[in-house]
Amino acid sequence: MVATATELEAKLTEATEKRDFLLSAFQKADLHARGYLGDDMAVVSGIRRKPNPRADAKRWGSYDKAAAAAQALTYAERLVARLTVMIGRARADESAVCDLASLREGDLVRTDLGWHRVVRVNAKSVTVETGYSWTDRYPLDRIIETRLVGR
Repeated sequence: MVATATELEAKLTEATEKRDFLLSAFQKADLHARGYLGDDMAVVSGIRRKPNPRADAKRWGSYDKAAAAAQALTYAERLVARLTVMIGRARADESAVCDLASLREGDLVRTDLGWHRVVRVNAKSVTVETGYSWTDRYPLDRIIETRLVGR
């Protein structure tokens, strides 16, 4: 079943909230990681005046947290962008012409996989050509758009 615009908008709301949360987490982790640099220029080069493995482990851990937060934030931003595009497509699909009542052999139907030529129309499904030696069957609820050929 193809997702509707309202379902996608609910997912977009969740994704936006998660992105905003990850943004604040990233800013906090990045600020914490930057705090280790301080005013001592020897720390910038990775050299300490006095070796301290425990402090080094803590510092590298904060860098790892900042990197993980940045990676999660990037993923969340991409998800929000992808959902925004999907909502636009879903709205366009909702306004597409879908006349299943007058569908006959030879007409064209569009599913989420693309356009197909109709071979047979049944009460609950449509059989379409694949371009190979077999046919595929799609339930009527997966049909997004129809084009009636030769009428």
